[in-house]
Amino acid sequence: MIFNVFKRLWLRKQTGILMQKERTGVIKKPQSMIVVYDADQEKSLDFIEQWRSYLDIERVQWLGFSKNDKKDFTIDNQCVTLKNIKWFGGLKTEEIQEFFQPDYDLQINFFDTVSPLNSYIATAINASLKVGLPEQHEAFYDLAIDASLEQKIIFIQELKKYLNIIIK
Repeated sequence: MIFNVFKRLWLRKQTGILMQKERTGVIKKPQSMIVVYDADQEKSLDFIEQWRSYLDIERVQWLGFSKNDKKDFTIDNQCVTLKNIKWFGGLKTEEIQEFFQPDYDLQINFFDTVSPLNSYIATAINASLKVGLPEQHEAFYDLAIDASLEQKIIFIQELKKYLNIIIK
């Protein structure tokens, strides 16, 4: 559909602008975290609560993205699709816009596929420290953890180890 072409064009343009923007932030012990994940691949979000507990983080948000515009998502499983993008650019709902308003101490980009939608999400969120996987574009993260999506325990253990080194 032609409107999806316009949406993807806007997403690519905004991502390019955001990638050129210099991020500043003081890296400290994280008190807030957002996890960006592929809702088409992750069936359960229990691992996010385990990560929150393991890292001792107070405030946690999660935001999924999906290629499937038809899938219903509950409020507990907030998800962005192309349906949430206006055809002339911008986010449609305030609920989605609220994820991009606060500053987070830690952003985890837990996905291994790249699309205009997840590229925009990864760059638009304000976080002092962005962590991702090496398969992602280097502009999406400050620190890459070499683990697969199935290796959630290894991923978070490595992240905690590096956080302890960085924060000291």
